[in-house]
Amino acid sequence: MVVSANIKQLKHKQLKEGDVLFTPSSETIEDIGVSAVVMEDLFNTLYSYHILRLRFNKIMFLNFKKYLFNNEFVQFYFSKSSKGTTRKILGLNCFYNLEVPIPPSYEEQKTIADYLETKTAHIDRITETINTQIDKLKELRKTLINDVVTGKIKVTMEGDSA
Repeated sequence: MVVSANIKQLKHKQLKEGDVLFTPSSETIEDIGVSAVVMEDLFNTLYSYHILRLRFNKIMFLNFKKYLFNNEFVQFYFSKSSKGTTRKILGLNCFYNLEVPIPPSYEEQKTIADYLETKTAHIDRITETINTQIDKLKELRKTLINDVVTGKIKVTMEGDSA
């Protein structure tokens, strides 16, 4: 896809490692302020006006940023701060006024992020196993109903010796 951009846009809207992108508007309150961290410099990649970008002056551990904004406290703040009826919108002042605790040392941020990566990966594996079991049980249920209804399994009434 070829997109045209002027020199100013090429200079100011380029995505760099560590940028945090947000959805500043949404039709649903659950999707307002959802964020993603740019994990590497993305040359020739610009963000659009539908996205809000935060760039930090302070060096921070990348994976810590992922958890910093994707949590219940921040999501609740964004949902309460958004304006609008049909479409919810976050203004820049919502971001300026957001206060989140940031551990002062890079090492502490890394420790927190690594801990969360390990624990959430474990939870995700358990969830995947449970979902697989649920899918198998649903299939078993469908098969059972089909087999009984089509006569593959004979069901007898209690006390019936047949």
